[in-house]
Amino acid sequence: MKNKIPTICILLLLMLNLPKGGNCQQVNTVPADSLSAVAARVLGAPSLAQRLSADSTLQILIYNLLQTETDPGKVLSLPSSIAVLSSPDQQIRIINWAVPLSLQKYTYRAFLQYSDGHHTRTISLTDKSMDEGTMKAIHTGDQWYGALYYDLIEKNENRKTTYTLLGWNRTQEGFQSKVADVLAIDLKSGKPRFGLKIFPGYLPRYFVQYSSRANITLRYTTQPITVRKGLFRRLKTIREKLIVHDRVASKDIRFRNDPRFNFPTGNIYDALRWNRGQWILLRDIDARNESTPADDRPGPAELNLKPSNN
Repeated sequence: MKNKIPTICILLLLMLNLPKGGNCQQVNTVPADSLSAVAARVLGAPSLAQRLSADSTLQILIYNLLQTETDPGKVLSLPSSIAVLSSPDQQIRIINWAVPLSLQKYTYRAFLQYSDGHHTRTISLTDKSMDEGTMKAIHTGDQWYGALYYDLIEKNENRKTTYTLLGWNRTQEGFQSKVADVLAIDLKSGKPRFGLKIFPGYLPRYFVQYSSRANITLRYTTQPITVRKGLFRRLKTIREKLIVHDRVASKDIRFRNDPRFNFPTGNIYDALRWNRGQWILLRDIDARNESTPADDRPGPAELNLKPSNN
């Protein structure tokens, strides 16, 4: 009996420290150093099994954090590999990161916090970007075309609010994509909806696909454009915020439809302009405007995401 007393004491101490109900997702405190260490393992662990294990832990830690941080407008302090985007109207917040599957392929994770008009809800989004046909799909609920987002643009048109998200996706060998997608909250069902058809060609999202060996920019910035204004429709140069990106193309006509051979064409830029609830394509814009404070913000962290090993 004397030998069993220490064991019983240890068991009692462990039971006293378990969260009530035995459910780890009820824990409300998340040490910052734990998040940083786990997030680093998601990107840098040497094996895929280790990275996926760390990712599972990270999902639990982030979920626990969001049980107490339920205000979508509140600033969250998280490791730099985890993107946090909040809308200006403080109605949605996205916590988002990438998981390296290999040196060439990634899968994406995101938690979405949003107001359905009555309550703040938190859901875990499921990445469908590897599934065939999802590039042109509209995703409702907890499914979405996965990407690592770095900017959010809020627009209001006819009492309807949409959130355009700019991100980076790399789920295929040899090429990658800059992506513009649109999120809206359905007021009737209270569910999020990705992929509204408000892009050129009546497509649900906008892609710029290019070689894995190249880098391009896709950003929301102020640019000069020439438009017709007034009663006599005279040409006038104005400054307006546009989604601007490098134009890409293949140097060899034989590979013009293969994004693995798409590279920036030089000082040629295209843009998307918001017009009456739609993003309209503008070709050959002059993107030599002076820098603004918004332009100095860091872009997508795509170059810092590679794991140390396969």
